Amino acid sequence: MKSFAILFCALLVFQSCKDKKETTFGLESGTFITEQTTIQVVSPNSFQEQLLEAKKPQLVDVRTPEEFEDVHLVGAVNISVTNDTFLVNAATLDKETPVYLYCRSGGRSARAAQQFKELGFTKIYDLEGGITAWQAAGLPTE
Repeated sequence: MKSFAILFCALLVFQSCKDKKETTFGLESGTFITEQTTIQVVSPNSFQEQLLEAKKPQLVDVRTPEEFEDVHLVGAVNISVTNDTFLVNAATLDKETPVYLYCRSGGRSARAAQQFKELGFTKIYDLEGGITAWQAAGLPTE
């Protein structure tokens, strides 16, 4: 019986260590890190700074084509997360280059970020508050 208890405790410790190795929460609020992928929720001003500093940013509007036609961020491509071809279209992007996502208010882009993560993208930035927060900050759109 004592051997069983020791074995059980060892398995619990091993499982606990395994989870900690695979998942770590970053120091910054809104940052989720795994061994391969970082999803970071970024304020509009920080998002704009990162886009300006990026050599060739992959800026993706995950809203519907109608919403995209109405207004979107300069340089964005539209890959609607609600479209059946979302995963196929998302997979055409470079997985090693950071991808910058946004929607209207943050819900759909959070869902899209998880799907980009599952596709193997390594750095994913999600615009906090979506294009609504971007516009409220007075940042440019087209």
